[in-house]
Amino acid sequence: MKKGKFGIVLPAYAILAFIMVMLGWTIPCGVIVLLAIFVEKDEQTGKLCLEAFAFSIVVSILSSLVTVPYLFTSIPFIGGAISAVFGVLQFIINLAAFILSIWAISRIAKNTEPNLPLVSTLANAAYGIVKPKAISYSVPQQPIQPPVQPPVSAEPQNNEQGNENN
Repeated sequence: MKKGKFGIVLPAYAILAFIMVMLGWTIPCGVIVLLAIFVEKDEQTGKLCLEAFAFSIVVSILSSLVTVPYLFTSIPFIGGAISAVFGVLQFIINLAAFILSIWAISRIAKNTEPNLPLVSTLANAAYGIVKPKAISYSVPQQPIQPPVQPPVSAEPQNNEQGNENN
């Protein structure tokens, strides 16, 4: 594996960035992205770290949206129910972030891209990498022609009924 300017293997930056996502540390993840992009100047490492940073931002936005209803927890009875529901949602978001980060780390360790659904297209677009879309060329359909029938001859056909009449 290729080493960077600090003597660290380049995929370690992306792995460290995804560990920051698991811990919920968006700012340190951004610092790692800046190191990978501006100091190491490796396109693959920068793209992977940018993918981790975008994933960290998505997780932090979802987490902040879930914490907004905690403002209504002072209402008796309803506040407890709201708190429980949104606590479960927060747990699901954190669990999904943890599982997807582990999956991404294992993919990076195998030297393949994590390809997280939304954030990988964002990271590719940031680097100007556009995957070609499948173009479907439609072939003009030929009209269906009726089957060709054999020409009718003027001579009567010789069949058994015709022989009996003679």
